[in-house]
Amino acid sequence: MGDTMNKKKNLILMFVNLFLIVTNIYVVYKGLTGGATIGQVGAGEMHGFGYFKAFTVDSNVLSAVAALVCLVFNIKNIGKDKVVIPKWVEKIYLMGAAGVFLTILTVIVFLTPLRYIKTGDWIILYSGSLFFYHLVNPIVVVLSMMFLLNSHKLTYKEGLLGVIPMIVYALVYIIMIMTKTWSDFYFFTFGNKYFLIPLVFIVVVSINYGLSCLCIKFHNKATE
Repeated sequence: MGDTMNKKKNLILMFVNLFLIVTNIYVVYKGLTGGATIGQVGAGEMHGFGYFKAFTVDSNVLSAVAALVCLVFNIKNIGKDKVVIPKWVEKIYLMGAAGVFLTILTVIVFLTPLRYIKTGDWIILYSGSLFFYHLVNPIVVVLSMMFLLNSHKLTYKEGLLGVIPMIVYALVYIIMIMTKTWSDFYFFTFGNKYFLIPLVFIVVVSINYGLSCLCIKFHNKATE
């Protein structure tokens, strides 16, 4: 396919991006007005601008920004047999995809069992607005990055871009929990074991990079 993708993929991706934008506007509005909760044990009710304390929210908002940027080019290329989406747009989309990929993996593998053990009420992690942020939207973004947005191939070195949002968030999060400004609602320290922070940081970033590379692997295969 080279540096182009077909008009069918472009049309599908356009509606996918619209869906991501609309659902993000809905969820953020609910969060800012007190109608949504994060659902992590220890997180409490994050409302107002405190809603953005969660990586779940930040990663999904980033993916929506990427969708908005991509939508401009989807609309521009409507009806064209050979659709060209700039590579920099795909890189931004990758950053969002890697972020929400980490989000859904964390929710399924770590937070759901933890919530079940602590309270038994694990379904809250997939209820209300979190149905979009913890499940539907991450799946849609990751699959779109892999199989729809296929204009240019990406290198595994470029996969490091997908880790940047997590690194920025992790550094802020560490500072906030070290200064007792935030509670450790992601259990980064496993119960105030602060000496574990460097190890946890390395593990999380490594997993995030692996997920970013996984997106690239399927993305490149679909771009051939």
